[in-house]
Amino acid sequence: MAKDYLHTSLRLHGLVTELRFGATQHLDRVQRNVQATLSGGRPTYEVIQAILDSNAWNANMFGHWPPAPALRAAFGDRQWDLARLPDSESDIVRGLLAIFRRIEPVSVVLRFVSPKDYGIVSPPVEEILGVAPRRLLAEKYRAYLECLRELRDQREFNTAADVEMALWTLQVGVLDGTLAPHRPQQTSFLRTSYDKDLRMREIRVGNLTKPIFDDLGKLDLAEALLPTDIELAAQIAGIEFEKKVRRWLPSEDHEDLYDVIEQAYRQRGALHRARVVRNRAMHKPQKLRRADVEYLIDSTKRVPESGTGPMHSSNAARA
Repeated sequence: MAKDYLHTSLRLHGLVTELRFGATQHLDRVQRNVQATLSGGRPTYEVIQAILDSNAWNANMFGHWPPAPALRAAFGDRQWDLARLPDSESDIVRGLLAIFRRIEPVSVVLRFVSPKDYGIVSPPVEEILGVAPRRLLAEKYRAYLECLRELRDQREFNTAADVEMALWTLQVGVLDGTLAPHRPQQTSFLRTSYDKDLRMREIRVGNLTKPIFDDLGKLDLAEALLPTDIELAAQIAGIEFEKKVRRWLPSEDHEDLYDVIEQAYRQRGALHRARVVRNRAMHKPQKLRRADVEYLIDSTKRVPESGTGPMHSSNAARA
């Protein structure tokens, strides 16, 4: 089901471009023009001109392109080693960004030069993938491409460009409602299939949350969530509490957390109180109080790191 619905979405790409822009965007024609230019061994500037001069689509949808004299001056008569993509990806992306300054035109060039591994960056596809801003454009583009390539392989698409077109159609045509008045049954099928697609949901949530976890530790995130979502804050803190306690004190995976904490000797009273809050967070979150969650977070911060300090078991103390 999951594979079929995305392939159905791809087949509707031409129709949705016509509905959205008033004219069908024939990306296959642009691709043939670019590939012919590449096979002729022409300078990179002429490869880009094959993209911009085509009457098969509107390249200006993806922002302003430098004027022809500026492009010719930037590329000169050099033939960039585009045939080595994706092996030379980092260098080529860096070089193209130096000329275009924005990732969208860079992605357009790479999509037509090497459609197997590249797709165009656009707001609708960023939206459906949940690709959040990154500090560096290249990092954001890399995350975007990872999603396209994963779906290409998992869902048996020929190219990453096909995945990008399928996702664009799904967002613009189905989720934004462009297709519904014209193909109500297909729209309903695609929407239902998308809603049931667990992997797509995982990709979206992973992309949305990764920048947050990169900037904040999990306990910092729990603290930040306290004013707005006390249950989620407690659950995050509870998971971190158990992980930290088990790293610090010897335990087996099957061993109950109560028994693990019993080894802590002097600290076990405070840790058991935090454990009770942790249990409530997992099983009865509606009964949580903010003060209890704050105690759980603070207690987790106080758990020693693994391998630090003396062993705090009762046996060690008696020794």
